[in-house]
Parts: sequence; structure tokens; C-alpha cells
Amino acid sequence: IDLEELSRISMMSKAYFCTVFKNKLGISPNQYIIKLKIARAKELMLFSDLNITQIANMLGLSSLHYFSRLFKSREGVSPKNYIDKVKTDIRIDLGKEE
Repeated sequence: IDLEELSRISMMSKAYFCTVFKNKLGISPNQYIIKLKIARAKELMLFSDLNITQIANMLGLSSLHYFSRLFKSREGVSPKNYIDKVKTDIRIDLGKEE
């Protein structure tokens, strides 16, 4: 879903929708959508066999490079480093330290 669709559903102009949304949630609709996409990407990285390129495409992000930059700016690590760290943490929590 995108901003055009959200404003159409809400029967508001795009500008007014953005203003109302930001006043209620404290972040812009675009930032909120990105937040949801990153959360979904993290779920897919952990619970699917999809690679990072497939995940970026599934989330409607234009390229792997853009997805990686966006992910790193939000999470502080690249998608690959995130996957490696989480999988290592899971192994340690399960008592399967390498």
C-alpha cells in the first residue's frame, strides 16, 4: 500500500492525510510504511528461506542496494550482518554455541 492509496481510502487529500497522520502518530506516513517494511523484512529473514534480494522485491523496494542502505540506516547493521547476528544469538540461546 502506498500514500496515494491511503489518502484515497481515507477520503482526504494526500497533504491533509499526511498532516493528520503525523499529528496522531508523530511520524510521517512514509516513515511509518518504512518501519513496517523493515519489521516485515526482519521476520522474513528469520522465518523464511528467502534471500535478501527476494525479500527486497517482496516488500516492493526498488533494489537490493536501496533495501540494504535503508535497513542499515534503521537497524545499524546490514541485512546480512543482522541475519548472521540473530542466527548466532539463537544458537547460543539454544545451547549450540559454535
